[in-house]
Amino acid sequence: MDPELVPLTKKYRFLGAMDEDRFRDHVVRPLFLRKGLKDGRDLCGPQEQGKDAVFVTEDPFGTMEVWAVQTKRGRLNMASDAKANVVTAETQLRTALKTKVTILGKRQRLLPSKVILCVSGSINAAARDYLHETLDDARLMFMDRDDLVPAIDEVYPELWLGIDPDIYPYLRAVKRDVESASDMLAVVDLLPNASVSPAAKTDYYVPLRLYRLVEGKHKGRTRRGGLASMEEIPVEGVLKKRGQRRALIMGGAGSGKSTALKRLAYVTATASLSRDANHEFPIMLRATQVAGAGAMSVVDLAQRETRRLTGREKVPFTAMDLIEGRVIFLIDALDEVSMPEARKTVLGRLSEVHNQYPECPIIVTARDSAEIRATAGAAEYVQYSISAISLKQAAQIVAYVKRGAKVGTEDAEEVLRRLQEVHGIDLNPLLVTVFAATSEYCGRDVPANITELFKKYTEMMIGRWDASKGLAQQYQAPMKDFLLRQVGLRMHRRKSVRISREEFEAIVREELSRRDRHEEVRGVVEELLTRSGLFRWDDGGVEFRHLLLQEFFAGRGVPRAELTSVLADPWWRRAVVFYFGEHPDESELFEELRTWAEGQDIRTQFEAAISLGLAVQASYLVEGGIKTSMLYWIVKTFAAAKRELLEGDKWIRSKPLLGYIAYYLSGKESVAVALSPAERTRLVDEWAEAGGDKSRVETERFWRIVALQEMGALAQAEELMRGFAPKDRRLLLGVFLGCVFIQRLRVTRPEERRRAKHLGDRVAGKARPLIRQLVEELQSTILELRKGKIAAIELPAEAEAE
Repeated sequence: MDPELVPLTKKYRFLGAMDEDRFRDHVVRPLFLRKGLKDGRDLCGPQEQGKDAVFVTEDPFGTMEVWAVQTKRGRLNMASDAKANVVTAETQLRTALKTKVTILGKRQRLLPSKVILCVSGSINAAARDYLHETLDDARLMFMDRDDLVPAIDEVYPELWLGIDPDIYPYLRAVKRDVESASDMLAVVDLLPNASVSPAAKTDYYVPLRLYRLVEGKHKGRTRRGGLASMEEIPVEGVLKKRGQRRALIMGGAGSGKSTALKRLAYVTATASLSRDANHEFPIMLRATQVAGAGAMSVVDLAQRETRRLTGREKVPFTAMDLIEGRVIFLIDALDEVSMPEARKTVLGRLSEVHNQYPECPIIVTARDSAEIRATAGAAEYVQYSISAISLKQAAQIVAYVKRGAKVGTEDAEEVLRRLQEVHGIDLNPLLVTVFAATSEYCGRDVPANITELFKKYTEMMIGRWDASKGLAQQYQAPMKDFLLRQVGLRMHRRKSVRISREEFEAIVREELSRRDRHEEVRGVVEELLTRSGLFRWDDGGVEFRHLLLQEFFAGRGVPRAELTSVLADPWWRRAVVFYFGEHPDESELFEELRTWAEGQDIRTQFEAAISLGLAVQASYLVEGGIKTSMLYWIVKTFAAAKRELLEGDKWIRSKPLLGYIAYYLSGKESVAVALSPAERTRLVDEWAEAGGDKSRVETERFWRIVALQEMGALAQAEELMRGFAPKDRRLLLGVFLGCVFIQRLRVTRPEERRRAKHLGDRVAGKARPLIRQLVEELQSTILELRKGKIAAIELPAEAEAE
């Protein structure tokens, strides 16, 4: 801070108002330390007399000197009411001048080189003359407020912070800042309305939790072998850990790191506003601010931030608040400081704050990476990771983003479950927010616009998320998206999930060189690998963080002419789904691919039908008639393939129920096409069993029932079940399992669960014997696979009851 902003009279009053202990410990001792002396508390014996503090230093020739300091509160003069203070000072100074100081570790006892009397007020000339004449020692020095103030201005100006503090405006400003600013800056343009309240505010906060591995303890002792255990705490708990003043919170992009810091600021400010004393002051800064502050200290940055928020010159916190740990430094996004040396500088500056004010909490956030963990100084922090959010928490975010719309919690949770489990990705606040902003999820598609969701999400990862937070990206997101499509396509074509960094760079170089942008290769590669959060990489090579991301980019990069060669390949299945999500209105392409599939053998048709069933769900702009006709074709194909699939393999013939379950589960998601109520009714009403192969007819009917179950149309499924008594009882087992999935695994409305139970009860009697047989087949199969480690598997009692 600029000490000239504080009037001299206020400085005098501030020093004069202190008691002697505070004057010694909070003014004199820090001042001498900042002047370069070393603290005698670490070097001197405990029995020294005649001094309040002892410091050591070296003269220009390297000889150790001892400086003894005696402190006094108030003025020192020879007036009758103050003369006793001068006499007391004389006695103490005489003792200090004659007493040797033991330097621990040096085996030396030295007389002080200087004995300094520091007074918080003034020392008049008569008092100085009296002490000089009485003690007659050249080592004696005096420092009163006229000497102290310039020295404090030079090396300890933050002492003047909050001489006249204005506490409450700042705390209210912190609350207002959190309440008025959106934590979802990157997706605000996607949301259905512009009024987005922050995720950190109590009304909308989804509790985030932190975890870390800690060395296992047992009754206060370390467990044998150094076994680790998991410690999990709420975000707010990071400020309550005893002896833990520095913490590093890490997580992926969009995992809630910034929200966590804002939450800490919000709850701290709210609690402080309700107290009359011991207020705490959260200071939110970005790591890039610290890195770019030049000679400005972190405390000065904190002071500037408080003035920005309040619009006032008065600083709310005092030097005493710093010393006693009531200022909380919240530093966001260390990873946004791209250069390793600059990150080291940021942590070094924070270490200076910790060394000067060890009681002040310092909380830093960063994306989790080996580079961050390896930054010099990071090991001094207790390192936490942000836990993934639960389905229930994700549904809270959806309900909030979609507030005002007719949103069923069960609908939201069910599609989120399918997004998480079918597609195998972790839920985080950013992904869920993007999903809520871009999805219409009241149907049973998986989900209908999965490609749009991932497009928005990856767009955030490769540029817009950083840009929305004020961090400029050198290279445009569309160009990086194009490059990732080429990388993903080449990897997927050769069925590889990992390539060398050299090959990764070669692909980028090849594509950019074709566009006369070869000079940008190094920068683009750096941004993709270190900033996007989409890759894992090390000395062994580069891979997408999840196979689903590779499938997403490969599917959007694959040429249309290549689809027939990959349609029936399970490796390409989700990539094909992403292709249709990228081209959601290509109705004629379904006719073309269906015609191609009909010319193939029945096993190829079956695999192609699975892919096309998922693809039609992703084609959210396709005509309704195309959806219906494709579903009918898929049902017929599944029915036609049943005999070949279940009887054409010797092993499957020996395990007829396991083979059937695989057949059922393979096609189950593909018939979950969202149809209109009229089309669902038609699916039931037009049914006729006359003519054709009876086995195939009953199998087609079964797949229509499964489709209705997957759509959530259980009333129509019940209608179609009337009089359904297939010769192959395994079909009833499939209906029963579908009802169990709805009741126990799917997030559904109570009414839907009741219907599922009712339908399941109708077929349970005929399905139970098959369940017993299924368990026996599982037993024998697992025994075959255990290679000598044979152990029987008992049927659980509840399964027996089923």
